[in-house]
Amino acid sequence: MATQLSDLHDSLGGKFSRPTAQENSLTCSELERLQVFEWLSSVKYMTHHRIKFKALLPGSGQWLFEKQEFLEWRKSSVSSILWLHGIRELLPALEDGA
Repeated sequence: MATQLSDLHDSLGGKFSRPTAQENSLTCSELERLQVFEWLSSVKYMTHHRIKFKALLPGSGQWLFEKQEFLEWRKSSVSSILWLHGIRELLPALEDGA
């Protein structure tokens, strides 16, 4: 998949790249980003995130950071999205509490 994304990037003339940290800081402040997120969605994502985070077991998701696909995506200079898909399975006790 990384090769396909790289080929697509090249076919578009290589005009797309990840913004630098400096460019990100010039575009908007953290407060402005949060305001945009709140405007886009009324979902209280931070509350949801905190509840789910408390339910994690130590080492949960660590496998992802060791996968070759993630490592290639992380070190790439091409702006891209790492698409994760799978079957969501929760323990019944967690479904009711979160």
